[in-house]
Amino acid sequence: MKHELENAMALLERTPAALDALLRGLPEVWTETNEGGDTWSVSTVIAHLIHCENEDWMPRARFILRADEAEPFPPFDREGHVRYKGSKTLPQLLDEFARARRRAWRNCAR
Repeated sequence: MKHELENAMALLERTPAALDALLRGLPEVWTETNEGGDTWSVSTVIAHLIHCENEDWMPRARFILRADEAEPFPPFDREGHVRYKGSKTLPQLLDEFARARRRAWRNCAR
């Protein structure tokens, strides 16, 4: 498959709705538990997606477009999702992810 921006956008813009349809309303046993140790729950993964949406993929895309090739990427906080998750419920996180993705598309169109 040839990778083109329109094809990627068609998938990326649907991600929040797809996750919402799959996850909203599931019992917490499916969304708040992990496999132990350093593993993540479903809600932690959604918090990670929010963090990446706000601080990683779009900012890095902008960085690539404006930066000198010799300039390294700014560091990414691999634990940044913790401050996005806080005590939020999964429905709150799903809503926040959808808002963040819409904001990213609006900014992308500029």
